[in-house]
Amino acid sequence: RKPASHILSSNLCWWSRCVFCQDTQRMQEGEGRGVRPVDHVLEEIDDCIKHNYRELFDDAGTIPNKGWLEEFCNKMISSGRNKKIMLGCNSIVMKMPWKLMKEAGFRFILLGVESANQSTLDKINKVQDASKIVEVMKAGSEAGLDMHATFMANYPFESEDDEEKTIQMAHMLLRKGYI
Repeated sequence: RKPASHILSSNLCWWSRCVFCQDTQRMQEGEGRGVRPVDHVLEEIDDCIKHNYRELFDDAGTIPNKGWLEEFCNKMISSGRNKKIMLGCNSIVMKMPWKLMKEAGFRFILLGVESANQSTLDKINKVQDASKIVEVMKAGSEAGLDMHATFMANYPFESEDDEEKTIQMAHMLLRKGYI
């Protein structure tokens, strides 16, 4: 929805340990992670609403989760901001409060799946369970969110069969309409 813009709930991903990510390198170089207070993010959203923005994408590496996300969603709903602006965000593949996020105004979720192979996820230090990928994508989709996914291929330590498993998972998720 236009006009649209980006915000950051955090200057770095809350996980910041995936071996391929720039946020991980920045953390190792000493840059501190800084999750913004919920109310500070809501003030920025209010400014965007005043300037007639219709959609915002939180471009933090991964939106802060657990208590932060639930507080954010509940305040979006109770304030009525969820009726004035749509939201999107980056996330990792994990159980999230999808229905609450939808009610809070989220529309678009970009999840870094990366691989369907647990051994690869472990090697790249991705904090997710390969056996839960389909379940998580299905739950988000069924909550009414536009689920999108990123996958990576050509890891030097993966076999062709490993790579094919990830490609087949991506195709299956598309066919089922989960992404």
